Amino acid sequence: MDRSGRKYLADITVLDDVVTVDPVEALQIKAEDPAIRNFLLPSILDRLKEKRGVEYHIETCGELVRRIMMEKLPEGEWEKVKGAVRWAFEKASERAG
Repeated sequence: MDRSGRKYLADITVLDDVVTVDPVEALQIKAEDPAIRNFLLPSILDRLKEKRGVEYHIETCGELVRRIMMEKLPEGEWEKVKGAVRWAFEKASERAG
């Protein structure tokens, strides 16, 4: 849990226009989880790619998400995206058990 009482989900690094999200390994976030595959990718990341030119990469180890990297993220966009990433990770971790 973080200071606000919320579950700690990921380590996040923001450097200029690059954001790296590394899920906590114990959460076992699956790349094929519906929250990732049906929400985060098409509704958030693909839309950012189309509308804002954001490039993203998802690194996996087997079936688990190890890192999401977003490049060319316009200033201020991370604050909008953060809630969606949190929601997707929370849902995926609930299903992972």
